[in-house]
Amino acid sequence: MQATIAIMPKAEILDPQSRATTDTLERLGFRVANLRQGKRITITLDETDPEQARDTIEKMCKTLLVNELIEEYQIEIHG
Repeated sequence: MQATIAIMPKAEILDPQSRATTDTLERLGFRVANLRQGKRITITLDETDPEQARDTIEKMCKTLLVNELIEEYQIEIHG
């Protein structure tokens, strides 16, 4: 079973990487209303039960993959 985790900085958190990317795009002539950068993690588990897979991924996120003070995340399970 495969899972994708989309991790983004919380909206209220200062995001210097996104600010730098926005500034560069604007200097190159692109108009940018809003840009937020995050990360995407794809994990393949040796699991057949989607509920168990989600529970395992949740534990991974809370233990290591996500800093919940400054990031939010969404999990998508793929059969």
